[in-house]
Amino acid sequence: MYYFDFHSHILPGADDGSDSMEETMHMLNMAYGQGIREIAATPHYQCGNNRRTAGQLKDILEQVRKKAASAVGSDLQIYSGNEVLYFDSMTEDLKEGKILTLWDSRCVLTEFYDDVSYRLLYQAVRKLAMARYQIVLAHAERYICLRKKGALDELIDAGALIQINFGSLTGGMFSEDVRWCRKQVLEGRVHVLGTDAHHEKQRKPDILPAVRWLERHLDSTSLRRILLDNGRAILNDEIQKVR
Repeated sequence: MYYFDFHSHILPGADDGSDSMEETMHMLNMAYGQGIREIAATPHYQCGNNRRTAGQLKDILEQVRKKAASAVGSDLQIYSGNEVLYFDSMTEDLKEGKILTLWDSRCVLTEFYDDVSYRLLYQAVRKLAMARYQIVLAHAERYICLRKKGALDELIDAGALIQINFGSLTGGMFSEDVRWCRKQVLEGRVHVLGTDAHHEKQRKPDILPAVRWLERHLDSTSLRRILLDNGRAILNDEIQKVR
């Protein structure tokens, strides 16, 4: 089967990710060689501190798509989006079209500072839900407040969808962080995975160690959901299909 990378920084010159079209093509070839066929391009969005507007990002994405069709593979699909650092007036920027939701859906990849309180996380999920947007929580493994028993379940019940990084599933069973991430996957609390790739040498797209672990521990249906189907459902606003 092929895989969906739900979180990446591959657009050249868009943020602190890829620096050039050449590096972007190298990163995409690395991803393609590992079986990735669908990628959400999610450059950072920080209120008042962005290199590119939404319109400029879409133009860059179209350039990347055209180049990748010949330089990487014609079956590679790349989707628009942002990774938004949450801020109080985020819903206003969403409604004004300043923020790119995931493939123009109602879902938005959202990150927080690592030391965010659970209260703020929960309130943000509910606030976005009331405005008819759905938070996909970026690299959820970073937020220590979610380690409290029941916290992740409550956040999901409030409307959040959960993304963790492929790399967080590897690194050894003696790592507390790895054990926590694996537990959430095995108990069905993780909906999508992403590389969070930034460059071809550092924070590069590297998913195969995680995929091998997933193949050993998930049944075929669960494996396909987390690696492909849930990502497609989110981009199509078919949240009821996300499991």
